[in-house]
Amino acid sequence: ENNTIDLIESTTTTIKKKKSNNDGVYDSFQVATYNVWFGPPSQHERMFALSRALLECNNPPLWFIGFQEVTPILWSALKPILESAGYRVFCQNLDGSGYGVALAVLQQQDDTDSEQKKLEIVETGWQPYRTTIMNRGFLYVRAQLPGDHQILFTTTHLESYVGNNGRGETYTGSSQREEQIQEMEVFCRNQQQKEPMTLIMTGDLNWDDERIQSK
Repeated sequence: ENNTIDLIESTTTTIKKKKSNNDGVYDSFQVATYNVWFGPPSQHERMFALSRALLECNNPPLWFIGFQEVTPILWSALKPILESAGYRVFCQNLDGSGYGVALAVLQQQDDTDSEQKKLEIVETGWQPYRTTIMNRGFLYVRAQLPGDHQILFTTTHLESYVGNNGRGETYTGSSQREEQIQEMEVFCRNQQQKEPMTLIMTGDLNWDDERIQSK
């Protein structure tokens, strides 16, 4: 069965899946995506508070989390907390990028059925966009859920608006965002054509063109 979850931006969402006799032991799980804000103040304290809030989202289990605007400092705070809570974590290469995206996949759960409910990570990767001046792209993970169903989870940060690009010009990023979201969707659809799976696309979409134009 193929399913597509609409693009999710800055929220926590519960995904429900119909049970069947041979479908495993779950019928729902949660996904979350957050722009963690790259700047000050209280960077470590904010990551501790965010981690606490996320780890309380355990009924149903929070299996996938996407993050945007992750800096090396923020990641140094987030990563060990999530790993200690049973998540496997991935981050784009932040060298020279300022900030980027990261994701976390729950691998261990504190209950008696943890072995039955464990997700198997099949593939992970980073796909840079063809049209970006900001090193934008998306992280993805393909995971095998209990009952032989697969999920392709992605998280992204689309091109940003820049009032002055250094040459006295305005860089809106609008056309780039459209191309980028289409590029991510094509990638996901191609994966789905190879093997039945549910697609979940999340991130900070910077989809504020109407708000900018109305000012």
